[in-house]
Amino acid sequence: MESQSQKQQIIVAVVMLLIGFLIGVLITAGWYQGDSDGVGENATSTDTQQVEDNGSTGDENVADDESDLADRSNSDGSGSVSSGEVSVLASDQVAGDEVQVATVTTTTTSWVAVRESSEAGMGNILGAKRVEAGTHTDVVVRLLRATEPGNQYFVTVYRD
Repeated sequence: MESQSQKQQIIVAVVMLLIGFLIGVLITAGWYQGDSDGVGENATSTDTQQVEDNGSTGDENVADDESDLADRSNSDGSGSVSSGEVSVLASDQVAGDEVQVATVTTTTTSWVAVRESSEAGMGNILGAKRVEAGTHTDVVVRLLRATEPGNQYFVTVYRD
């Protein structure tokens, strides 16, 4: 009889383990499905502006995504991107440990991120700052790693 009791305990333990595993899978799937407005799936549908960090006013590129860089520099070294929901305006800046974004307009809580340029388009995020819905001026994004003279960087807005 004791062996029968041990078998039942093992069966109950295995069933509980399977139930726990299935619950974990369902929670994980729900977590990633709910990320449709976040960085995970919409990283290339954000507004992006590429600025050159060379200490002087120069050309800059403005991009709607990583694969479509168009030369749209203004005579004053500033540039902007707008998609109806989001707009961002930044200009060329001296290399350092922060980037100043002249204007950011969003309809939802968002993150303004500074990304380095890579051969494939946008590289690592160097720093980010959260902004609430509305128009914000002189947004300072502090960087984890300073920009370098002569390199180009992207200013990108991600919905929260």
